[in-house]
Amino acid sequence: MRVGSSLGEGTITEVLTHAINATVDHFTLPTAHGLLRGTLDHPIHLNGSWLEVADAAKSGLLPELTTSAGFVHVYYNLEIDGDKPGASAHAYDLNGFAVSGLGDNEALNQRYQRQKVFQRAAAA
Repeated sequence: MRVGSSLGEGTITEVLTHAINATVDHFTLPTAHGLLRGTLDHPIHLNGSWLEVADAAKSGLLPELTTSAGFVHVYYNLEIDGDKPGASAHAYDLNGFAVSGLGDNEALNQRYQRQKVFQRAAAA
C-alpha cells in the first residue's frame, strides 16, 4: 500500500503492533482529524527537521500537546520502504503531521537516527 506525506510517498513494508499492557507516559494532541496519541519519543517532522515529540513540545512547536500517564494496550506504527533505504523519506502523514516510518528496522534507524536512543548508540 502506498502512503503519502508532506515529504513524499512511500510503500508500507510492515505494519507494527507493540503490545504494551502497562501504564506509560504518552502524549495527546488535538488535530483537525481527531486526537493523536503516541509515545513521547516518536519522531515528528517540524520546521524542516526531525524531533522527538517531547522535544517539539518543549520547543513550543506543539502548544496544544498534553502529556499524561495512562494504561495503553497497544501501540501501532508503520515501516515505510524498509526494503529500500534512502528510496523515500521513510515517513507518513498522520492527522496532518509527517511522522517517522522507520519502524523497528534496525538498518533504517541506524542510518537516519531520528530518536535519541539511536543517536546515543551511534555516539558510543
